[in-house]
Order: sequence, then structure tokens, then C-alpha cells
Amino acid sequence: MEEELLIEAFYSKLCKPESTVIDIGANTGFHTKRFLELCPKGNVYAIEANPRHIDSLKKLASNPGLHVIEQAVVPSNYTQGESARFKISAAYHGRGGIAGMHIWEAIDPSIVFEEISVKSITFDRLLEICDKCPLFIKMDIEGPEYALIYYSSFLKDIAMDRLPYMALENSVHGLAIAGISFEQLCECLHGLGYSLLDRKGSAITSESQRRQSGQTVFLAPYQSSHESQEILRSNYCEVYS
Repeated sequence: MEEELLIEAFYSKLCKPESTVIDIGANTGFHTKRFLELCPKGNVYAIEANPRHIDSLKKLASNPGLHVIEQAVVPSNYTQGESARFKISAAYHGRGGIAGMHIWEAIDPSIVFEEISVKSITFDRLLEICDKCPLFIKMDIEGPEYALIYYSSFLKDIAMDRLPYMALENSVHGLAIAGISFEQLCECLHGLGYSLLDRKGSAITSESQRRQSGQTVFLAPYQSSHESQEILRSNYCEVYS
């Protein structure tokens, strides 16, 4: 739970009432609810593929700024059409993920998941349908987070001063799922204009450091990286004290 509070503390310092924000892997809406409070005049996109969580999100739909998208977000090089095989489990409600890009296939293959077919949307298409470029994106989708960033054309085409801040689930299997090395990730992030930061606000400069950085990493645009580092350092002390 501390990890979620750290993410919340980070975006709470950034969001404005009119901001556009995206919650990829919204689950039952912990962050979506907070986004709605922080951005009452903005737009909140909650994306969730697990049908067991949709009712919880739709209870929030009285807010005109909320957009619930019942799809799985896939990398923009995804080649399997407009649907995806999605793994869910009643016992592990937060571990739903796309088959073939699901970290739990590597972490614990003994876990039994039900496999269903869901609609899919590419990360680039999701960004295109937003009313404006988002200020912040939280993504926790059990595996493809780095692939979404690496294969995005949208991020390459926008100005650096419009890059969204992000919080990503940081699985040790994430780069293998994306089919890239840490060096390739760094080259991509450098080209986009991002700093890769750990929970304490330190720049991540090696694969061993990434693997030791905990469950979440943060992407901050270069021009705001110092500010983001200070926010994370302060928040880490408060949350983990």
C-alpha cells in the first residue's frame, strides 16, 4: 500500500484542476478516485480490461470528466488485432494481464488464471483519443509497461515540454517482455527527453539499479527532473517514515 501512496503523493503535487490524466490498469479505482478529486475540471481516463472491476469504476461515472475504457492497453507494435487474450483470477484481483506479456507467467507459473478475450487499444491510440496531452499517466498492467513506452510513436512526435509525467510498474521481467535491453530503454528515454527515477528520486543508470528500485519507477521530462527528484525524496521520507 505504501507504493500506491507514494505514487499518489507524487501526482498530487503535479495535478491541476483542469489536468488530463490517465489511469492504465485502474483496477477498482484507487487512483481514479483521487484523480477526480484533484482534477474536477479536467478529464480522467480510467482503463481496465478485467470485467470484474468495471462496476466499481462505473459507480464513479456521475462525474462528467470521467471516461471509463473497458479495454486492455497494448504496445503500439501489437499485431493480434483488436482483441487480446487476458488472464484474470478471483483470488488475485490485481494480477490481471495480457497472455504472453504477463509477468506472473514468469514469476509463478503455478497460479491458475482464467483466460478471456477482451478488446484492446494501443497505447498510441489511447493518447490520440484524449482531449489533450495528459499531464500524468499511471500504468500498472502486470508486464507491458516498458513496451508501451518503447514502441510508442506518439511520444516521439510531441514536443518535449508536453511530455507527461509517468509512474510505471517496474517488474524485473518488464524489459524481457518488451524484447529490449536496459541500454535500448535508456536510448529511447534519452531520445524522448525523459529521466528515469527510482522511488527516492535518484536517477537510474544501470540494469542492476533498476532491478533494485522497487515496484515503481517514475519518468520525468528533462526540464522538470530536478523538481521531480525533490518531490520524490520528500514523499519517500514521509510515506516510509
